[in-house]
Amino acid sequence: MRTRPKFELALATIVTMTLTILRSCSCRARDQHDLLLGSTIERASNMKPDQASKVALPRSPGTYVLILQASARKHFRIGKLGMIEIHPGYYLYVGSARGPGGLAARVSRHRGRIRSRHWHIDYLLCHTEFREVWFMRSSAVLEHQWAAVLEVEESYEIPQTGFGSSDCNCSSHLFSTSRPPRLSTFRESVQAWSGGSPERL
Repeated sequence: MRTRPKFELALATIVTMTLTILRSCSCRARDQHDLLLGSTIERASNMKPDQASKVALPRSPGTYVLILQASARKHFRIGKLGMIEIHPGYYLYVGSARGPGGLAARVSRHRGRIRSRHWHIDYLLCHTEFREVWFMRSSAVLEHQWAAVLEVEESYEIPQTGFGSSDCNCSSHLFSTSRPPRLSTFRESVQAWSGGSPERL
């Protein structure tokens, strides 16, 4: 029986490891794509402050967009981030829910009485009215992709750089627009950003 030289064994090992890594990357890319497109971005609106945890939202992890409305021009401080000026219109805040209670618990906190201002969004909630929330149940963290989608949309502006993104490389997780935002348009933008339908991967 022929004994394979050491360099052939080493080469075979390298090839096997490379193929394994490529398969793993391909699976992760497909999984991420399916999470962006295969799941449904849902909507919950007209919730009373105590309804988020009881009726409208699941207790699973996910990513969400708060749709808020400002009725007047205001100028106020966002903690250490500094001063912000808001104008009549709509504000979209992108976040994720990873802790106990998932989306229901996180959005319920946003909808309830703010006892302590911990996050940037806590300051904005005191000066705006809740309109609805878009959300997707997902174990993946998609808030950075969603923020990137909104950032490149011509109809949205960034009212304050660094808002909600002090722990990541995003320009902001807060966006503003003068017109009521449309969920259908956002779904289409997410699909275009991710490169099309799953069959194209």
